[in-house]
Amino acid sequence: MTALLADSAAPGPRPPLAAQWKKIDALLKKDQTATAAPLVESLYQQAKVENNAPAYVRALLYKIRLLTNKENDADEKAIALLEADVKTATFPARPILHSLLAGLYSNYYNQHRYQLYERTQGAVPTADPATPGAADGGTTLATWDAGRLGAAIVRHYQASVADEPQRQLKTTLADLGDLATGGDAEGRALRPTLYDLLTQRAIAGLQNQELYITRPEQQFQPTTPRLFGSAQEFVGLKMEARAADSLNGQWHALQLLQRLTAQRLIADNPAALAALADLDLQRLTYLHSTTQNTDLADQYEPALARMAEEYNALPIGAEFIAKQAEVKRPADPVAALALARQAEARFPKSRGAAQARAIRAEIERPEIAFSAADIAIS
Repeated sequence: MTALLADSAAPGPRPPLAAQWKKIDALLKKDQTATAAPLVESLYQQAKVENNAPAYVRALLYKIRLLTNKENDADEKAIALLEADVKTATFPARPILHSLLAGLYSNYYNQHRYQLYERTQGAVPTADPATPGAADGGTTLATWDAGRLGAAIVRHYQASVADEPQRQLKTTLADLGDLATGGDAEGRALRPTLYDLLTQRAIAGLQNQELYITRPEQQFQPTTPRLFGSAQEFVGLKMEARAADSLNGQWHALQLLQRLTAQRLIADNPAALAALADLDLQRLTYLHSTTQNTDLADQYEPALARMAEEYNALPIGAEFIAKQAEVKRPADPVAALALARQAEARFPKSRGAAQARAIRAEIERPEIAFSAADIAIS
């Protein structure tokens, strides 16, 4: 799938900056960071003046790379750098920086998990965001506890998708230039806008239940079979925010999936239909992972069958069939094999067909199984 640029190795920057980036890359390859740093700073300042969002964000990422190469506390300084810039950044750089900040905070959380659990509750942010070494406006990360850091991650992911969503929906991958990298043609069609990319990053990041240290007794739990319904039915569900829900990863993920699904229903074109099908598949897969051993566990397979029929004219329809085969395989390998062959035949070059081939190969692979009791020594 397409992803936001996560480092400074993006290929093919467009002129007139291509030669300058190439020179910087050559210097960094030789570990000549002292020579590269002023060149990066020059491009950073130029991009800000020209309001060139792709070049501006890329220059920031290069600055973070330079910090990583020479600073012991690079992660803290990188966060402080982006926190300072996000306050003055303009669209579309601003929501991108919020998303990148959430990722940096998440990395810091993962790297310092055990130390965080041992810390007492960190001080609230100070009023002076210019405090040297500060992250989100005050005390340094070294004083933060897990609860405060988790709250910062949630806050920045939410800010990334709440920042002018309608403009994000009109910002295409081509508009993002080098910031949107990777993915084949099929994958890029399923994530066609900045809003898609940032929402998907937020969904993935907010699912981490470790972020929600304080967990009220009454929390959101998926209980209605309508969560497994059609896109229209899912969008129509009322998942109202309560105090407890703000501390629950499932609620955040489903809320974001609901918003993105609603946007795809509005767009009336073939590309939007494929993106809608992808969201439905993502929703069913996520619900399947979170509702096992609950009353909703038996909703997954029939929902896959319904949507396989609904999207049978699209290549992604084969993925629903492959998922069905995966579910059937343990208890009914014959039925699973038939479904796998159906998915392969439907769209032979699709991802679903590739998944189905792997399932079929597993089922058809001969195995030798025996126990010690089967062996007799005479």
